[in-house]
Amino acid sequence: MSECRRILYYAENSAWHGGDHRFLLEILRTLPADAYAGVLAYPAGLPMAESLTAPLPSHIEVQPLPISTAEVLRRRLGRLLRYRAAFYPYAVLKGVLLEINIRQFAEQFRRIGPAILHVNSGGWPGADGCRAAVIAGRRAGIPLVVFSWHSLFGDSAWLL
Repeated sequence: MSECRRILYYAENSAWHGGDHRFLLEILRTLPADAYAGVLAYPAGLPMAESLTAPLPSHIEVQPLPISTAEVLRRRLGRLLRYRAAFYPYAVLKGVLLEINIRQFAEQFRRIGPAILHVNSGGWPGADGCRAAVIAGRRAGIPLVVFSWHSLFGDSAWLL
């Protein structure tokens, strides 16, 4: 292959040490360097880079994205958002934040220019920022967008 295809892996969980993350990091580590370039992205303001447990090969870059997701805001606003049920405008703010995130993600994704976007979230239905990233990937014209999660909310006995 004459040109490397960029794969952008985005997550906003607080660490890269979960089973699904380890699996996907191993995929990135074993990508043929002459065919693929991997980008690990997460919202700036989350301590994810510090939680990488092993060095990545040179064809994998780590990029914190300047995006204010709900998780980043929760960390910044702390106690205030714990009382969001009593904070009526929270639902309105969440909707506005979703659209802002979609636009911010789309801009960052166009800058990075991946051929594949893989968004991973810790559980169904996924973090708000992760859902915004999927929509933004489509808006940015990324040909292949994949969304995965590795746990379900509530009883999953119906799957058996």
